[in-house]
Order: sequence, then C-alpha cells, then structure tokens
Amino acid sequence: MNKPNKSQQCPRDEVQEILSKPDVKIALLSDIHANLKALPNQSHYNLSGMNRVTLQKIRLLSGILRIADSLDYTHQSIVENINVKVGNKRITVKCFSKTKSILEEQAFNKKKDLFENVFAKKLVLKWMQQ
Repeated sequence: MNKPNKSQQCPRDEVQEILSKPDVKIALLSDIHANLKALPNQSHYNLSGMNRVTLQKIRLLSGILRIADSLDYTHQSIVENINVKVGNKRITVKCFSKTKSILEEQAFNKKKDLFENVFAKKLVLKWMQQ
C-alpha cells in the first residue's frame, strides 16, 4: 500500500478522532501483526497520527500476539498449556506439550524481539513434556 500524498491526507484532528475508535485500533493491530516485518513505531504512516500512549498499547499487544502466534506456528496445536513466570530481568514461558517443537521454538525466537523491547525483559522459552 502506498503512502497517501499531502492532498489525500486528513487533517490531524480528524485522524485523531478516527484512530480513537476501538475497532480502528484492533484493525491496525491486526495489520501490524500480519504485514509489518519491522517493529511498529510512530514513523509508520498507519501509526503517525497516534499519541504515544496508544502507540505503546499497540506495541504491547503486538508483542503478545506475535508470541501467541509463534507458539502455534505449525497450526498443529502442539502447545497444550502455558505457564508464565515474570522475574526482575526475564519472563519465562513454560510450554506444556507431548513433544518439543523445533519449528515453534524457532518462530518464538524470531518473533520475541518486539515483546522483549516493549517489556524490557528477556523472554525465555522452556518445554515441559506431559
């Protein structure tokens, strides 16, 4: 999608009004998750009209969504349950399953950067066999 030129853009107060609606925020979150390879920031044209608080919420939710998505990377429902332990410097995600999945683990390690960035903690995955 191309960035609109100046003549096609809405006035800033109109943009703020549109972006304040919950369904728009959910749509943006979904778009970020599906289409952005880079970490979302205020310079992205879909996010440029947002205030810092809203942008931070979208980054937090995007980070969580990316982790959830990674834990079902193969769409085989390998992870049956999770346990999350929050420490001072790291967050440990224990995944309970019948077998350890290398593909889910690779996806987790690839997608954890946003989560670690917004929560300012190292994210660790541990497999627990049931």
